[in-house]
Amino acid sequence: MRQLVRSVVRGERYVYARYIDQEPVYEFLHDLEKDIDQLTNFVDNPAYREVLATMRRRCDELVGHYGGPMLPVEERYSKQQPKKRKSGNSRKC
Repeated sequence: MRQLVRSVVRGERYVYARYIDQEPVYEFLHDLEKDIDQLTNFVDNPAYREVLATMRRRCDELVGHYGGPMLPVEERYSKQQPKKRKSGNSRKC
């Protein structure tokens, strides 16, 4: 099963998530006062334009604070180099 990369911002009233491993990037915005079960996505609702902009900014701030932009899984793992073992540190059983 493929793991999706996402960033989530949760407040008292709203939950916002951005999935970056999809083309195009998928977002959802839930209003916990109007839809406690989180079944309705309000991203395309014009009444939530300001809330969506605020949650997007907050998401970007948090991603930047905790390590910079998130890359899709394939890009993250292709850029990592395998860790080398230090010589002389092996334990004998």
